[in-house]
Amino acid sequence: MHPGGRRILDSVREALALSYSQVEISYDVLGGRGNVGTASIFYVLDETIQRRRPRRDERGLMITVGPGVTVGLMLLLF
Repeated sequence: MHPGGRRILDSVREALALSYSQVEISYDVLGGRGNVGTASIFYVLDETIQRRRPRRDERGLMITVGPGVTVGLMLLLF
């Protein structure tokens, strides 16, 4: 998830019934780099690949939040 702020992370995590461990990288990127806008999602993607090492054909969902609470979704296939 795009680390656009703790409130955004908490709200999306709750709405999608995700565990903290499922979005921990987003919280870590927010704490380490802050909200640097759209580019934040690429830090999350890089950390996810490094830490979780997705298998070939594994799927992921990238969620971004932009100005005016515009939501972007991207289905990933590794």
